[in-house]
Amino acid sequence: MEATKYIMILNDFGMETPIIFPNIMQHVDVMEMMGLKKSDILSAGFVRVRPLAEEDKISLGSGMIQDIKYTCYGESISIGVKSQPEDSTIVDQMFFGR
Repeated sequence: MEATKYIMILNDFGMETPIIFPNIMQHVDVMEMMGLKKSDILSAGFVRVRPLAEEDKISLGSGMIQDIKYTCYGESISIGVKSQPEDSTIVDQMFFGR
């Protein structure tokens, strides 16, 4: 699967929140469309989604199973901000609540 892009910001509650968007868009364009400044961007880069092997799947309860993994990497050249090691965990938590 082809990677998408993201920027990480602090939401109104002070939580790190990823904004994920198609890779045809530039990081700087999304930042500007949202009315943000470079200083508002905590990290930025790319998000790759990959399926998990059967033995790596995670039961989330209520019959739900996490069967994919999000990996954040790289940087935004247009903003000049890099991804951070914890970004992958934050994106996983956003989708799977863990």
